Amino acid sequence: MIKLSPIYDNEKGMILSVALMVLAILTLMGSAAIVSTKTELKIAGNWTAHTRTFYAAEAGLEKGIGDLKALLASTPDPNTTQLAAIVPPTFSDPSISFESLDVEKVNSSQIVIGDGTYQGLRADATDYQITAEVKGPAGTRSRLVQLVEYLEIPLFQFGVFYGRGVNLEISPGPAMTFNGRVHSNSNLYLAGGNPLKFDSFVTTVGNVYRYQKMNPSNRSNDPQIKDASGSYQTLNFDHEYSRDFINPWSEAEWKSETLTTFGGKLLDSAMGVEEILPPVPDALYDPANADGAAHQLIEKGTGPDSAAMKKAKMYYQADLRIVDGSVKDGNGSPVDMASCDSNAICYK
Repeated sequence: MIKLSPIYDNEKGMILSVALMVLAILTLMGSAAIVSTKTELKIAGNWTAHTRTFYAAEAGLEKGIGDLKALLASTPDPNTTQLAAIVPPTFSDPSISFESLDVEKVNSSQIVIGDGTYQGLRADATDYQITAEVKGPAGTRSRLVQLVEYLEIPLFQFGVFYGRGVNLEISPGPAMTFNGRVHSNSNLYLAGGNPLKFDSFVTTVGNVYRYQKMNPSNRSNDPQIKDASGSYQTLNFDHEYSRDFINPWSEAEWKSETLTTFGGKLLDSAMGVEEILPPVPDALYDPANADGAAHQLIEKGTGPDSAAMKKAKMYYQADLRIVDGSVKDGNGSPVDMASCDSNAICYK
């Protein structure tokens, strides 16, 4: 039989103490793991609540923008009462509620459009600020603000505007310097018997050709177009041929040479010019004949015109009408142009 020495007898309780310490440590670790798990679950829950609230506010912004666009289509200059009538969307989730959806006009100015299809055109710009504020679950809140710029582009900013399906040919006999903007929704043919100059933008949805349609072989007296710096540059190439019309070239080469030479003042399909269709009232709208419908805007009024047509045609809105040498005011009464003062104000 083996008998333990007195030293080991005195340490019989060590095993129990160590076991209790290990158990205590494991208990603390388990408690910490439980606390950590609960915290992470709470964080995940708060993040989910915040995300739901954020997307609810974003939905409010989208509805506000859509309603504003619809309002501007019929009322270009809405008042505060009309803007206040734009209401937030409704949600089936009772934990999400809109605090506010505000649409307000914050600024108005006149600008010149710097790029795109309408580059160089003047526009009346109005800024609208849309604010959506939402209260969501777990006390979360989200407030989003979107600034929307609304542009009104006056229609009569073109010296020449040609519609879809009708090629524009400019080939004057005498010398001509054209100051206004030129745009064609089809191809553009430029050929002058004498010096032909353009001082503004020349754009076309189709291609630029440097000859008369009836005589493609005649490329003489090259037109000149002012570049971005205001200096005249010679158009001795076109969509088909390189300089001096010697070698055919690619559309990419035409694009590069044109942008380099004219600095964006001459643009065609290779530069992504898009069709411009003037907005027309419902009384004139005809999707099968968009250009013909738009032309009626500036046509002379006739006897059979309906009330809707009279409201649509600019002829009836004009304060002064000059027809076949006869000058009349908006009521049809004659106007003596000799009585106009220095401010171009005329009296009957």
